[in-house]
Amino acid sequence: MTGIGTPISHKIHPLPIAQSPDFKGKRAGRSLVPWRSRVRRGHDILAGMNKPVRLAVESVPETLFTAREYLRMHDAGAFSDMNVELVRGELRKMMSGGFSHGALNARLIAKLITAYSATDRCLAVDLMIGIGPLTIRGADIAVVMPDVPSSGPVPPDRVVLIVEVSVTTLGTDLGEKQAEYATAGVPDYWVADVEARVMHVMRSPERERYAERSVVPFDQPLAVPGTAETIVVA
Repeated sequence: MTGIGTPISHKIHPLPIAQSPDFKGKRAGRSLVPWRSRVRRGHDILAGMNKPVRLAVESVPETLFTAREYLRMHDAGAFSDMNVELVRGELRKMMSGGFSHGALNARLIAKLITAYSATDRCLAVDLMIGIGPLTIRGADIAVVMPDVPSSGPVPPDRVVLIVEVSVTTLGTDLGEKQAEYATAGVPDYWVADVEARVMHVMRSPERERYAERSVVPFDQPLAVPGTAETIVVA
């Protein structure tokens, strides 16, 4: 026995290759299965170690805002320097329109005020429309009943007509907004296509679409819902 730190006085000498059992087996015509199987198992282990491993990652739920949370932020002044809509729980910034958008908006308001002058209907611009618990839209022009709340979003059942003026938002206005307004039961919905100079007129909502749709050029008479009046946009 050697003590701790004492050098080992003897050496272990491996057998010469010519004297190893595997070598002799080869010379005798026997296969080297034990040696090769050990090497193969080693290769298999290394190959398994090098295979990519898919880690299980927990999905993080998307954070959505409710209409109530949106209104709290709105009332606290969070959107004082921008126009923001709440769309299916997501905040979307609305860009201000250019001259063509603003000019057509003003012209339509003037014509609609005249058309509804003999009724008790009210007109508003950039009005919040409460679509559901996760969506509040901003309508360019809205004609509503006289008993709407003085603040907060207007319920869809108090809306008579919504008008959107489209310069760069035609796809959205005729797509997801149309579906939302129809689902909410807004009876009449117009989309003014500034570039094509036509009004897309939709009425009679059924689920996510309007059953009645037509396209009226700006220079043709357009019937105003809830009145006997017509307007010519151009």
